Amino acid sequence: GQLGLRPRKARLRVGDYELGELVGDGRSYQDYEATHAALSELKRRARIYRVPEQTSSERQAACLRQADREVRILQGIGQHPHILNVHEYYVTGDQGPTILFDEFAGGVSLDRFLHRHPDLSHSDRLDILGQISRTIAQCHRKSHTHGGLAPESVLVRRSDDGKLDTRLINFQLGASELVSPTVHRTEVLTAPAAVYQAPELSADASARGPHSDVFGLGRSEE
Repeated sequence: GQLGLRPRKARLRVGDYELGELVGDGRSYQDYEATHAALSELKRRARIYRVPEQTSSERQAACLRQADREVRILQGIGQHPHILNVHEYYVTGDQGPTILFDEFAGGVSLDRFLHRHPDLSHSDRLDILGQISRTIAQCHRKSHTHGGLAPESVLVRRSDDGKLDTRLINFQLGASELVSPTVHRTEVLTAPAAVYQAPELSADASARGPHSDVFGLGRSEE
């Protein structure tokens, strides 16, 4: 994983949820399947912001700011059918700041989905692009930017009825009128995601805005 942490044998918990399989990770977080200890049918996606031991207090504070920014951006946007919505936020979780999202069972990142389905039809690709475009447009109407749009920021699945369904994730680089963007962009972006960022952000991280989201959207569908 991105963090270089060794998997633990003991079952970890976040609140009333037991953590299961690792389903994703980034520069400073890991995503797990999470199942309610008393109601096994109740599942979530748990994102734990944590860093290896012996890390400076400054780095720990940076992880907390990332988690706070992601939650505040999502709260500002509100519920949306194509955004992975927040259910709970544990600022002082045992493993580190932890966010509980919708489960979105079966969803995988867009890059992984396209790798699994190299012959995906043109109409299906347009369907995915349309869902993401409309979601980003709604974010912009509410004066919020995503800031890190890339294939790994989109989850995709095909429902039992054959329809494609998407969820936008990873708002750590986002900003709004009330939430300032991070200036430490390189500490958040993974190497694969960095190539989808607008060129001007390399020189000035604060230059992000709706235009940079549009750039990332176009690159994601190339």
